[in-house]
Amino acid sequence: AFLESIGLTDIQLKKTMASSDGYADGINDLADNPDTQKSYELYFVRIISDIPVTPDDFSGGISTDSHEQKYDRVWPAERIRVWVDDGGVYGLTWSNMDDAGRVLNENVALLDFNQIMETFKKQIFYAKTWNIETEHTERIISIKKIKLVMMRVRLPDNQYAYLPVWDFVGDWTYADGSECDPAASFDVSILTLNAIDGSVIDRSLGY
Repeated sequence: AFLESIGLTDIQLKKTMASSDGYADGINDLADNPDTQKSYELYFVRIISDIPVTPDDFSGGISTDSHEQKYDRVWPAERIRVWVDDGGVYGLTWSNMDDAGRVLNENVALLDFNQIMETFKKQIFYAKTWNIETEHTERIISIKKIKLVMMRVRLPDNQYAYLPVWDFVGDWTYADGSECDPAASFDVSILTLNAIDGSVIDRSLGY
């Protein structure tokens, strides 16, 4: 109701976390202090054409290629976060706010999902293959869910557009012989494919 009152209607609750003095999940030394403010942090995403925008971890707006020392502008996903305690809403952050623009195509045909899966099978081996030598010579990739979502993608001339993508979400663990290292496990989008043409999208670069 609060977000509707400020004009945000096409949104979806993505995640709810416990919070104490602004620290998500209440993980800090003051969590047990009765004077520490306890609350919930609500994370919302926008809905475009009935498809939710997927969040990402790139909020700084700049990516860098450490090998070539290149810097690129990234259009991170819009972030809408609301803090609520016993007294009601007491905090709001709305970063990377969207500007309404024109619809580039009102009737886009998505690639057949079987073709998407074939592309995934070919590209997944490149997506998590590093060219550096490491003691972790083997990794186990687990895909836990496949989601059709909207993503903010870079365009020329410092612009962006939203387009539908398939996110293959899961994690991976490094393995040496028969032992896996659970500490090296990450829950991320392992591979992102353009739902229209099947091309690979690098989330760290935004295109």
